[in-house]
Amino acid sequence: MTTDQGPHLLAEQVTPADVIAVRDFLQQRADKLALAADFHSDTYRVSNALQFAVAALAEPLLADLRLRTDATGDVADLERGIAERWNHLVAIAGPWEDLPGHDGERWQTATDASTAS
Repeated sequence: MTTDQGPHLLAEQVTPADVIAVRDFLQQRADKLALAADFHSDTYRVSNALQFAVAALAEPLLADLRLRTDATGDVADLERGIAERWNHLVAIAGPWEDLPGHDGERWQTATDASTAS
């Protein structure tokens, strides 16, 4: 994860396929934790929290990407929201950056065009 080096993507470059890939990658990590944990253990609860956090970011992000596709006017506010949610999702995946399936080349932080320099 290279969040300390600044943005590498524009929000307009984030695609539904990117979001789904990060979501599914994180879901696999959460499922692995849940299967290995005792019900009601802290590990099981962390797995549930991870699943909730990922869904709370990914689903609205996918909805925003659909809105962006259909938009005909100014999408600056939408792009800011896309960048923010995407960056949170990428940050959650960061601890697993050394594992197969983590796409560090694609899963970079993003900024909206109005703040890109």
